[in-house]
Amino acid sequence: MKTRDEGVPAEKKILSAAKGVFVKKGLKNAAMADIAAEAGISRTSLNYYFRTKEKLFDAVFKEILAEFLPKVGGILGMKIPFKKKIFMIIDAHCDVLLKNAGLPVFVIMQLNSTPKKFMASLRESLAKNAAVAELVAQLKKEYGLLENEFVRLFSLYSGLMIMPFLIRDVLTPMWKGGFEDFILSRKKMVASAIINFLENR
Repeated sequence: MKTRDEGVPAEKKILSAAKGVFVKKGLKNAAMADIAAEAGISRTSLNYYFRTKEKLFDAVFKEILAEFLPKVGGILGMKIPFKKKIFMIIDAHCDVLLKNAGLPVFVIMQLNSTPKKFMASLRESLAKNAAVAELVAQLKKEYGLLENEFVRLFSLYSGLMIMPFLIRDVLTPMWKGGFEDFILSRKKMVASAIINFLENR
């Protein structure tokens, strides 16, 4: 019988191992046996905590979002102009991405292989965060942003934030200070591009 003390560390170990395997192979190609081996446990023990690969993927994805959304949620709820807020959002996002550098590749793989499932998990997590709705309302009020323009804004932001991680192996040797320095050095540029879009679209 699993006790609380035994269960929490074991689940964390499994989630950490699963994150690594999913990032390398994606949901489609990852095997439960791979995850069990990475976690240093038997397949039977893994099944005790997570019956299917899909349930394990959901748990990994929600854990990553759980780290990011509260940080951003607190920022989104601040009563300050978006021009100031965007710098803080980018800071928080960079922090999470640098701690989970393989995440963008993982996200792209899942969007391509299981788009409906991935977006369902994302919408479920975002729906629980009231700050997201507050941000939408703020952008409508400050910039008159229309519904279809949010797609363009999301596309611009995602491309600026995620693309460097997709070509990390190319960028790293090209940038003298290393990859992390490259990401941190371009935060102001990303913020300026977002503000420029909002003001001049």
